[in-house]
Amino acid sequence: MTQPEHSHADAPLPKPKVKKMRWPFPMVWVIPVLALVGAGYYFYDSHRKQGPAIDITFADANGVKPGETSLTVHGVEVGRVSAVALTDDQQRVVVHVQLLDSAASIAKEGAVFWIVRPDFSNGNISGLGTIVSGPHIEGVAGTGASAVKFTGSDQQPLTLGPGMKIILHSEHLDHLQPNSPVYYRGIQTGVVQDVRFSANATEVNVTLFIWGRYAPLVREDSEFWNVSGANVKGGLFSGVELKLESLRSLISGGVSFASPAGKSGQPSSPAAQDGARFYLHSEGNKDWEAWAPKIPIESESATIQDNTSGMKAGKEVSSEIKANK
Repeated sequence: MTQPEHSHADAPLPKPKVKKMRWPFPMVWVIPVLALVGAGYYFYDSHRKQGPAIDITFADANGVKPGETSLTVHGVEVGRVSAVALTDDQQRVVVHVQLLDSAASIAKEGAVFWIVRPDFSNGNISGLGTIVSGPHIEGVAGTGASAVKFTGSDQQPLTLGPGMKIILHSEHLDHLQPNSPVYYRGIQTGVVQDVRFSANATEVNVTLFIWGRYAPLVREDSEFWNVSGANVKGGLFSGVELKLESLRSLISGGVSFASPAGKSGQPSSPAAQDGARFYLHSEGNKDWEAWAPKIPIESESATIQDNTSGMKAGKEVSSEIKANK
C-alpha cells in the first residue's frame, strides 16, 4: 500500500528575514551638523541686526582694532570697528564701523565722533577706563540728513548739544583752564570753555558752558567760587580740615556754584539768561554750600532714539537736591 503524497499545503512556511533599519548617517556626524546649524543661525541673526556701515576719518587711529574697538553713544555700544585703512593720500586713517540696526538713526549729518584714550595732558584726567580695555570711539548723533562718511575729531569737544554760556570775572585766576569742570553740589554740570584777559587786562574773564538740562540751576543771584586744588585749614590745637572737590579739580582746576532759596524753598530769583555775568570768588562758604532750592530739571532717562531725533525727554521731573549736613 502506497503512502499518500504530502501536499504543498502541508509544507512549512518560510520565515521572513527581518533586518534592523540602520541610521542613514553615522552618529559621528550629528555633532558637526548641529554645530553647522547653530553657526548658520548665529550669522543669520547677526546679519539681521546689522545696520548701515559708516566711515570715520581720523588723524590717528592708534590702538583701534577691527572686531574689538566699539562705538558707543551715551555709554551704549551701537557699533563695532570692522576695518582700518589709510586714506588715498596716506595722510589720515579711515575707520570703517558697522552699526547695529537699532542705532542706524545716529548716522546723520552733524554727528560728532572722537577716540577715547587715557589723557593726562594739560592737567586733564580722562579715559582712565581705557587703560585696561583699550581705546573706543565715542559719538553724538547728528540731526541732519542721512550720511555714511564723517570726519572725526582729534579730541572730545568741550561743548556738545544745547547749553548756556555765562561769564565770570576775577582779579586773579588760579589753576583754571579750558575743560575744567563746573559743579553744582558736587555734580558736574558744565565745563570751562575759555579763559582770557578782559579788554584792558585789568581782570580775567572765564567763560563757562552749562549743559542744557542744568541751565535752570543758574539763577540771577547765584554765587560762583574757585575749587581748584586742596584747601587746608586748621592749626595745632584746632585740628586740620582738608577740602578737595575732586582729583580732577586738584590737577586742572574747577568752579562750583550755588543758588539761594526763597520762600517755600523756591529759588529767590529768576533763571539767568545766556551771556549773564557773575563774579568768581576765590573760595566758597558754608552758607552757599547749604543752599538747596527746588529747581525742576530735565529727566536724564532719554533714549538714544530721543537724542538722535533732536527731541528732549518726554517730561520734566522735579529734582529736589537736599543740603549736605
